[in-house]
Amino acid sequence: MDKKIIESYRMSEEKENILWKDSIFIFDSSALLDFYFLPKPTRKKIYNEIFIKLEDRLWIPFNVQYEYLKNRESTIIKPISENYTPLKNDLANIEKAIKTQIFNRIEAISNATKKDNKHPHLEQTEIEKFKELTNKFLDHAKNFEVAILLNIKKAENEILDIKINDDVFDSLDNYFNVGREFSFNEILEITKEGKHRYEFKIPPGYGDYYKKEKKGTQIFGDLIIWKQILEYSKEKKKNVIFITNDITKDNDWCYVDKKSTDRILKPREELIKEIKDYSGIELWMYSLSQFLFNANKYLKSSIQENTLNYFSSFVKTRNFKEKTRDFIIPEYHHCEVCDNERSNVEFNSTEYSIINEYPETHINSKYISVITGNCNWCNTLYIVCPKCSGTTSLTEYNYDEKVECEGGCGIVFSVDTSKDYERIGDYEIILKDHRIEKCASCGKDFNKTNSFSDCCENCEYKYNNG
Repeated sequence: MDKKIIESYRMSEEKENILWKDSIFIFDSSALLDFYFLPKPTRKKIYNEIFIKLEDRLWIPFNVQYEYLKNRESTIIKPISENYTPLKNDLANIEKAIKTQIFNRIEAISNATKKDNKHPHLEQTEIEKFKELTNKFLDHAKNFEVAILLNIKKAENEILDIKINDDVFDSLDNYFNVGREFSFNEILEITKEGKHRYEFKIPPGYGDYYKKEKKGTQIFGDLIIWKQILEYSKEKKKNVIFITNDITKDNDWCYVDKKSTDRILKPREELIKEIKDYSGIELWMYSLSQFLFNANKYLKSSIQENTLNYFSSFVKTRNFKEKTRDFIIPEYHHCEVCDNERSNVEFNSTEYSIINEYPETHINSKYISVITGNCNWCNTLYIVCPKCSGTTSLTEYNYDEKVECEGGCGIVFSVDTSKDYERIGDYEIILKDHRIEKCASCGKDFNKTNSFSDCCENCEYKYNNG
């Protein structure tokens, strides 16, 4: 048997060293667009310390160029819509929260105690002092809002300036070669082959076959890019390192590290085999973070490790975050708990991160955030379920308990207040594994999926064996 057969499907330090000396580096649109999320000083280092050393070895397929140009402007302004707009909404909600949650409660206490003909009657001096302090705090909150809004405006202007002075576009134009455009007839031939490949889940791109937003030849976009890579690699007769940041769990180009979920382990074997047979060359794949990390090693660039770690964390969160479900949350929702005519639930404009206790193997492990709201009268917490969009109410009396989603999907929430030492409403929302129960005998948690008893396996064994 020939052990060398398997070497094409594995990476070694010696092989990686050889690849970096002579390979063509091919980027997809996700990697190119993610340059905009790196700090500008880091981008400049990449141009001056990496791209310049890889001149004539940087290439993108024509369809990648098209995807990049199509999504460039929306990507540039994405930090404004995703980060700064919710932040401005949060700032506006500070004043509203002070008025509704503090002023209303003080007023309620004052109204309940000011008359001296009923019990309880309290002197209003301390209450009036607290009202005065709250008004001063409100003035500070307004000044804080103005100061932060000015900083946000400055940051937004810097982002919008990139649309005019786009260093990313300029660097790609300077350092990258672009492949030829395929004719429509060539693309039609690819779609015919694609139907067979996708039927048997032969990579790349078969995952797009089931996406409703993909139509016509868009369904075969990844396969068209792959065909352009095959053609170019055969022409150049050089090994290929392909860089992509589209590294979700269902990626059909490569295997993703399940532990870090932002790292590519290796390309799919079918792609390694196909390009070797077609062009006689080796193929490997990196995420953008892996590419930059290895550039430090092989090209002696100086991208800081903390920047790479931060960027990896950003990609991980972006790629695996469950998209907000297609439901409409009203501007306010009448609170059914206190049923006061002035009791409305105000929902937050941003999602609230949660602790998910399901293991990675379970389908419910993908939920990492929820939308929440609070009644402006009784402060009941409302949680919008990420699975079924049902709204569940939790009062302070059932915090720290398991509460099943009122939408009937089986999701179980709990509000953990164990770290709320100062009783200021600091809590964590937990998505409980519905299969975990407390043993009726020893009190320890156990997975009831594998048991019909109310006791864990150890206690059941002890009971059955005396």
